[in-house]
Amino acid sequence: MEGKEFVFQYGAKRTSNYAVTAGVVDRTALSNGVTKYSTNKILHPTYDDFYLYNNIALIKLTSPFSLGANINFIRLPKQSDATNTFVDSDVTICGFGKKGNYAYPSTLLQTVGLTVTSQVECAATYGTTAITSSMMCTGAQPELSVCGGDFGGGLMYREADSQKTIIGIASFISRRSCLRYPAVYTRVTSFLGWISSNTGIAIRP
Repeated sequence: MEGKEFVFQYGAKRTSNYAVTAGVVDRTALSNGVTKYSTNKILHPTYDDFYLYNNIALIKLTSPFSLGANINFIRLPKQSDATNTFVDSDVTICGFGKKGNYAYPSTLLQTVGLTVTSQVECAATYGTTAITSSMMCTGAQPELSVCGGDFGGGLMYREADSQKTIIGIASFISRRSCLRYPAVYTRVTSFLGWISSNTGIAIRP
């Protein structure tokens, strides 16, 4: 979240009321965080809920979160990274998703380090129709991947200045297994202009 009043969201089509909680690492202790509510959603106009093309939306909060030790924003990519594929880059994602195909969602926030894989390798699993240039993928590793419950989480990349940047939003995984096949993300650099025009956030050159 770059602008403190906006939250990036995936697949936000089936509901009109949103509760956004920040500062929580344990889902059984939501009262330890801060929750804000909103009905103001901006869904990408060409979102496709079958192929999950353009799987991104913005939720505008009525007031910004107060930043502190457990709540902060993450910055958007630079405009100059619009053509960066990030292939072979080390990335990180957090979430409360399942730890395996048949497991229950985690009550504690989990973090996993992954590596961005190529469009070609990803399309070998899902097909060229399913994987577009506005998506990106991470390769599956033994016991390391996003899984059910992690969708919407931000894929983070550490830039040369050691600051983290959101470059992807967890979108979908294989129905066959979340641990054996690539995970697919919305490529944030493909939507910088749309984000900026709808939020007023200035994109770094």
